[in-house]
Amino acid sequence: MVQSKRVQAIHSLSFDVQRIQRERQLLGLDSSTNLKIRYNNNNNNHEIIEQEKRGSAGNSPQAQISSCNNPLCIRCVRYGYLQKNAKSKLSWILWDFKTRFPSKFSSLNQRIPNSIQQQHGSSDNGSNNSKNSNSNSPLLLQNPTVLMVSDLPSKEIVTDWHQNTYEYLSQRSTRRIVFDVLRSLCLYGDYDGWGDNDWTENDSPQGQVWKVFHILNQGSWNPILLDEDEDDDDENKNDNNNSISCQKKKLLLDLVRNIPGLLDNCIFGNVFISKIYHCGPTNILTYNGHADETQMMKGRTTDFVGGGVHENEPDLDPEQARIVLIIDLWHPSLQDMEKTLLQQLYPPFTSSDSKKIS
Repeated sequence: MVQSKRVQAIHSLSFDVQRIQRERQLLGLDSSTNLKIRYNNNNNNHEIIEQEKRGSAGNSPQAQISSCNNPLCIRCVRYGYLQKNAKSKLSWILWDFKTRFPSKFSSLNQRIPNSIQQQHGSSDNGSNNSKNSNSNSPLLLQNPTVLMVSDLPSKEIVTDWHQNTYEYLSQRSTRRIVFDVLRSLCLYGDYDGWGDNDWTENDSPQGQVWKVFHILNQGSWNPILLDEDEDDDDENKNDNNNSISCQKKKLLLDLVRNIPGLLDNCIFGNVFISKIYHCGPTNILTYNGHADETQMMKGRTTDFVGGGVHENEPDLDPEQARIVLIIDLWHPSLQDMEKTLLQQLYPPFTSSDSKKIS
């Protein structure tokens, strides 16, 4: 995973959830981010309790990775390709930086180049840190599949990072904008449940299902949100089902694109609406080591480490749903040039990439 500390800002759009249990013991799934920022807004003003259990990547027989069906998924399938590709480009990109930006290059932190050069592959799905013998090392509790950058600050619970992101989300009609889009796409209904066929789905070793609707997926914007309006004469056009107005699309895209600190132009950047069980592809994040319980109230923001598997188990009727907007942010300790380096080493996949790895 890219070691540019990926922070996930999570704006909870909960319906009837009263408890969310997060971060069980790592089940061998690849780590997502070391730091996540959560902003929770419960529809019914209910209290949300979030419990996090974090452990080191398991080597037990139960720690089996259950991958999705996306052949380009960097969490489950393409981590090895990304590692090799980044290593092959590293020298040239560094030379280019040194030539074009000599003064900035002289102050470039070498933690990312060093991490890439020291990689030994991810045949075990990213357990590159087993060589660290210190059981107290936070590195042992992070297990990204693509890139592990060791020299980034990490904390269990953080309250002073990305405050501008909290304020940005809380000052806008985030919940209304997201639900307007979901309803227009028939991905959410007050009475008829969810249009599950339109959600990306993954499973887990315990048989649970993680469903997401991507706004930004591995650095690429969802084409559904970028498409122009359908022809007004289209007989099949249905404002309540198959189409979404330009205005609603623009509101959502503008909301996301202008989020302070958004991890953009990089394959590690994701913005998605999550329905139970989610995990990410990088340890751009922070240390994640033990159970931690946090009470979350409407309008309250909480920063926390999320370097392992993230599991949500709401206490509610199975026909009712909890929904969370998850936003990946750059680790605040990264230099601007480090972000640029990561964007060039790990850009979003293109059609040529798809052909190379197909």
